[in-house]
Amino acid sequence: MFRRLYWIVEVMQADGRSTILGVFTSIPDLIEEGIGYLKEHSLTQFRISLTTLDHAGQAKGSWTDQTVSDLVSDARKVASPSEISDDELNSLYRSLQALTAVSP
Repeated sequence: MFRRLYWIVEVMQADGRSTILGVFTSIPDLIEEGIGYLKEHSLTQFRISLTTLDHAGQAKGSWTDQTVSDLVSDARKVASPSEISDDELNSLYRSLQALTAVSP
């Protein structure tokens, strides 16, 4: 299936710089590979962004370890249920919430 939306995962540095960890086309892959990597390596400062293919400029949405609570409502404003299901968004939210719950 051709996907129009992409998730970018970045690891944030203390000085505000970031390193891209990966780009994912599905929430299951984002959870398993992206969030799984963050969890495995105890990386709790991150940014997850949602963007469209071949797009320059600001992402449709962006969330950090500090703004995870806004993910579902914000993402729903920029992506329809046919693009991202409520179940997928809730699953992503729970995974990120679990990751940030162990933050120091």
